[in-house]
Amino acid sequence: RHILLMLMSLELMLLGVNTNFVAFAYWQHNHTGQIMVFFVIATAAAEAALGLAIAVLLYRNQQSLDVDKLNTLQG
Repeated sequence: RHILLMLMSLELMLLGVNTNFVAFAYWQHNHTGQIMVFFVIATAAAEAALGLAIAVLLYRNQQSLDVDKLNTLQG
């Protein structure tokens, strides 16, 4: 499994969550869901930064982005 595909899949799931928050907030005439979207976006940004840092570290040590090789990074 490729780590970049896993990160993109996670981002798509978070995008679906954001869409649901906005749709239900509009349906219920409530702004709480729209406020939650900002927290989800902040979490997604942090996840992307850490995920890409782990991907760079994995590639530097293993010359591969295979997730099955992550257990060799234990320190």
